[in-house]
Amino acid sequence: MHNFQKLIIFVVILLFIVFASLQINDPDPLIWITAYAIPALMSLVFIFGYNSRYIQLMSPVYLFFAFYLF
Repeated sequence: MHNFQKLIIFVVILLFIVFASLQINDPDPLIWITAYAIPALMSLVFIFGYNSRYIQLMSPVYLFFAFYLF
């Protein structure tokens, strides 16, 4: 992976962390903090190159959760 790609992914991680922190004052913060924190964590894991079955199974679960929220 090139440095520019890593930089973009790192910026996305920071944005999702900021979005999650802004949801603290929301009426249902647990749902939205989770919705923003999971992609940030998955991106962070992707940058470090950690590959496990748990991460691969978490992607479809998050996709279902995101469609449910939509």
